[in-house]
Amino acid sequence: MNYTLAELLRTSAIEGIKLLTERKDFDQIFIESVSVQELPVEGFIRKNELVLSTAVGCQENESRFFTLIQEVGRAQPAALLLAFRDEQYEVPQSVLDYANKIELALFSIPWEQRFSDIQFSIIQKIENKKLFVYRELQTSLFNAFFDSASLADAVKLIDKAFQAPVLITDENQCLLVSSRALQEEEYPPDQAEAEIFLNDAVVGRLCILGSGMLAETAPGIADVNMRLKKYICFPLSLWFNRKNIEDMMVVRLKNDFIWNLATQNYDSLADMAQQGTRLHFNLDCPYTCLVLKAVPQGEGHDTAAYSAASVHASSQIENILIQTAKDFRLRVMAAARSLDFIVFLENHCSLPVENIDRYIDGAERKFKSACPEYVFYWGISEITLKPPTFHMLYQNASIALQYCLTASRKQYRFTYRDTKELQIISALSRSDTVRKIADETIRSLREYDVSAGINMMETLTTFIRCNYNISLTARTLHIHRQSLLYRLKKIEQLTDMSLSNHQDLFLLEICTHLYYHY
Repeated sequence: MNYTLAELLRTSAIEGIKLLTERKDFDQIFIESVSVQELPVEGFIRKNELVLSTAVGCQENESRFFTLIQEVGRAQPAALLLAFRDEQYEVPQSVLDYANKIELALFSIPWEQRFSDIQFSIIQKIENKKLFVYRELQTSLFNAFFDSASLADAVKLIDKAFQAPVLITDENQCLLVSSRALQEEEYPPDQAEAEIFLNDAVVGRLCILGSGMLAETAPGIADVNMRLKKYICFPLSLWFNRKNIEDMMVVRLKNDFIWNLATQNYDSLADMAQQGTRLHFNLDCPYTCLVLKAVPQGEGHDTAAYSAASVHASSQIENILIQTAKDFRLRVMAAARSLDFIVFLENHCSLPVENIDRYIDGAERKFKSACPEYVFYWGISEITLKPPTFHMLYQNASIALQYCLTASRKQYRFTYRDTKELQIISALSRSDTVRKIADETIRSLREYDVSAGINMMETLTTFIRCNYNISLTARTLHIHRQSLLYRLKKIEQLTDMSLSNHQDLFLLEICTHLYYHY
């Protein structure tokens, strides 16, 4: 919206101003700038500029006056304001007739008027008029927000004010809402853009396509962007703040629901199923429970000092857990408390164990990129296609996680099935008699390893881990099959047990477990 010559005259912005030429429709004459000019003009005047002049040398030379009017009029200014030292001087009629012919409005102003004061006053009025559309729109946006209008309603208000299509994207430039249905190839090349901030962070971007009213509100695109940021983006940030609060409430409700489900903190499973439906969770699917703990690695990462970073990391990890499930098209219920996480992951009827491994592998690839300063430990419940007992799944996954965190050998995933074996070993290890038998059984192997420099204990444990498969064991140990057969024969001689006898193998397996774990 532009400042007009008619407004200048109505508001008496310049005292003592008098029209010398014929009156025209001054409402259609815009004032976009103001300058002081004397002969020679030499193209220093812009279109729609208000020109101030003392017409030096023109009062004594009518031809020079014609030249001034001609050169000023060629630039199509808003008007020419003349100040004469001689207050009795009258502009020759021939000059006025020529000014009327070329439709140049001439005014006289008192000599006492300071050109610098006039310039300052007019520039302010031009700026205020140009900002009027922004201020009016800002007020409209505030009113719309407090009337519970949507973000889509907000972009329609902006479109109407600037007469141009409006887009709002998120911080990753994904489209959130637009005022008109446009194909990307229809976007005009000229556009204005400004970032929307919330708590000093970019949460979105406002983009106005094409010039429209924008061309009238600022001399350049940089000024337009600055004004959009100052007047329009702040009210728009209120919608993002409201969305942020709503999202936080939903996340909190989902988190509380999942933790209550896991810890059996509810009165009725039927009520929980209804709550789950409202939160878009399906409790009738078979699930596996994964309990995840993220541990910061390196020095200087104590809990107090690391709390600010851990809040951000926790949000990133939770988002990755949810997104990875979407990548594999699996239903998921994930919740975070600081750096501890519960994941109930849907079991597909085909290859449920492999799907769990693929899910964890996929999540950890993303963790390495997003949170490289953390180590991740997983506890995995039993994997079943039966309807879940969530509390039991969580308990079993928690047991597996504890074994994972305390295992003597470095392990980052533990299943509940692993812990069953360890619980048996743990119970056996508390018996002095059992520990003595285990020590006596494998002592000869350990002594031979020291004296001969051949790791018979590793050979035996690998043979057991490979399900007594000689070819697989040889490949795993990277030795020839005949070398392995020699070692296995030596193990039988040293332990006085047969590797073809089931009872002997059972005893040797128990003894090796006790040796490595306790």
